[in-house]
Amino acid sequence: MTTYVFFVGGTGARVLRSLVMLLASGVEIGANNKIVPVIIDYDMQNGDLKEAKDLLNLYNRLHNTAAYTSGESGFFNAAIEMRDYSMANIKGDGDRDTFAKYIMYSFLKNDRELAPTAALINALYDDSPQDSPSTELNLEMSVGFKGNPNIGSVIFNDYFNDRSYGYQDFVSEFGDGSRAFIVGSIFGGTGSSGLPQLVKKFRQEGEAGSGNSTALQHAPVGACVVLPYFNVNKDARSAISSDTFNSKAKAALTYYAAEINSKLNEIYYIGCTGAGQPYANHEGGEAQKNYAHLVEVLSAMSIIEFIRRDDRDIPNKDLTGTPECYEYRVQHGLLNKNGRDELKPVSYLDILGLKNDDEKSIYHRYVRHLNAFAYFVKYCLDFTFSGKDSGMFGQSYYKSLGKYITGGQFGPELKDFEERFVRWTKELGDNSQLRFDPYDFSQELDYLVHRDENKAKAKDIKDTIRLALANGSKEYKSEPDSAGKIFLHIGSQAGIEAADR
Repeated sequence: MTTYVFFVGGTGARVLRSLVMLLASGVEIGANNKIVPVIIDYDMQNGDLKEAKDLLNLYNRLHNTAAYTSGESGFFNAAIEMRDYSMANIKGDGDRDTFAKYIMYSFLKNDRELAPTAALINALYDDSPQDSPSTELNLEMSVGFKGNPNIGSVIFNDYFNDRSYGYQDFVSEFGDGSRAFIVGSIFGGTGSSGLPQLVKKFRQEGEAGSGNSTALQHAPVGACVVLPYFNVNKDARSAISSDTFNSKAKAALTYYAAEINSKLNEIYYIGCTGAGQPYANHEGGEAQKNYAHLVEVLSAMSIIEFIRRDDRDIPNKDLTGTPECYEYRVQHGLLNKNGRDELKPVSYLDILGLKNDDEKSIYHRYVRHLNAFAYFVKYCLDFTFSGKDSGMFGQSYYKSLGKYITGGQFGPELKDFEERFVRWTKELGDNSQLRFDPYDFSQELDYLVHRDENKAKAKDIKDTIRLALANGSKEYKSEPDSAGKIFLHIGSQAGIEAADR
């Protein structure tokens, strides 16, 4: 089964980053299932988007190296298949860099017959000078819609109408048994304008065409509606103000309830009260690169939950009722001290519950895999890539793996991904809004996982991983051309053994 996942705007890109990390750790999406990502944004220079794109490309190269067969599990197992239309940069040319130019406002205003239309537009959109944060008609759009969904909705239509963006290619490919899922925030500009238009377009397809468009009209469609979950610094010069986030979200929810919700099978709602230090106020571009946030991790999990859902369990199949709605709530993030809220580090035990033996539990489906990958990453960075497993008395697996670690393409790419994983977890733990702090990579292996405030020790993790890797030495020697594949397969097993210990 193929699920086409639309990641809209900056929040969509950040959720994609967390999704890639979950899948890299071996979190499963179901046998023979695959994801086709469709990343839609106006601001292609966005720092969060560039990070997600780089990570996705790196993931796919390691996935191809791992070369799992059907029924196998492990790191980088899930298939994320890119298409020519996977990157949709909705962008006007240099002559249409403001909203007024984009809709040819001056032409309308100077044409006698079209002047009434120009007058209507002038009544609907703020005509303040370009340097005013409230301007709409003169909004400079090189880095996106800056929290203005009323502008984004107009421009987003180009995604459907301009064949170069590939929407019609997506429709042509979409077949019976496929699904679609949309992720975006509803308190900014791009996500809140794109999410409802995508849903409405999907459900209208069969009315105007046949074949695959009809399949899309009746396919299971889910959405992760991301509510406000962070604040930004106040800046009188910026068009972005977190003071308006909640009002924008409420307005969007009212509209969705009337026009959108009935067209969906499942809706996941998630947000977070911004209680800590606000983010820097960047309207877009390379400077917009927020720290990873727990909300983005849970949003990524909603995608996996939707994909793993059995066809028989899909709600509202005939779209005559109401969708199944899911909310996530946790109260472990804040401590009230002397009348004021303070953040505490949030561990995976707070968020996802204690370990249990149920294979359907969140521990088994997510936390166990993340822990396994974290242990593997820590071991590789501390021993394998540092050279501590080499030398005269070096480990047998390291000698057998040889050049694949010290040279070539596989070793540097795996190290690059692992360092990005460490940075991602550190951002989660250092996030000024809500600290999600499951790992401490500055500690020794046995103290890596934050099990409680005393950092309880899990014994002999290093020897557990080293022994599992060493047991695969014969395989490296017998299949030297597949050393990278074997290392990932054995490393996955070693990580799981360490996590279970």
